[in-house]
Amino acid sequence: MANSAFFGFGRNVTTLEQAVINVLGLDLVKGFALSLAMSSVFDLEKCAGFDIK
Repeated sequence: MANSAFFGFGRNVTTLEQAVINVLGLDLVKGFALSLAMSSVFDLEKCAGFDIK
């Protein structure tokens, strides 16, 4: 994610520390982690009209 064109960091990010501190920021990483954790809570069988993608 940190190496994507969206963030345009200008050089290759090779460590997690570089990604969090220099490119993404702690708030974005926390939000991403929370989204991943919460996505497993939803039972898609009970919500036929919900498209997680």
